[in-house]
Amino acid sequence: MISARAVDRHVEQLFDVLRRLHSAPANSGIPYRLVGGLGVFFQVSQRNPLAARLTQDVYIAVDRNDLQRIAAAVEAFGFRYRHAAGVLSSGGRSAAENSQRGALCLRA
Repeated sequence: MISARAVDRHVEQLFDVLRRLHSAPANSGIPYRLVGGLGVFFQVSQRNPLAARLTQDVYIAVDRNDLQRIAAAVEAFGFRYRHAAGVLSSGGRSAAENSQRGALCLRA
């Protein structure tokens, strides 16, 4: 059985990633939107906190014209850009298709 301590640790780690990831575009003046499971979590938690569920990933959406800027900006916060051509991601689209839409694969 998972302990409350393990859940708390997971939540803290996830929010630490979110804080660091938020700092990169915010400090560089790059507009972004929080999307994916964590974005849904915040929307659901406002309406029904008991129904909100967390995932292990943090996804943001940026304008594709800002991809190179944000790839450079995140490095100072412990992330690195990694091109992932051919990997299926959101909506069944390939990473190459998502790169046209502003998807960015980052690793901490």
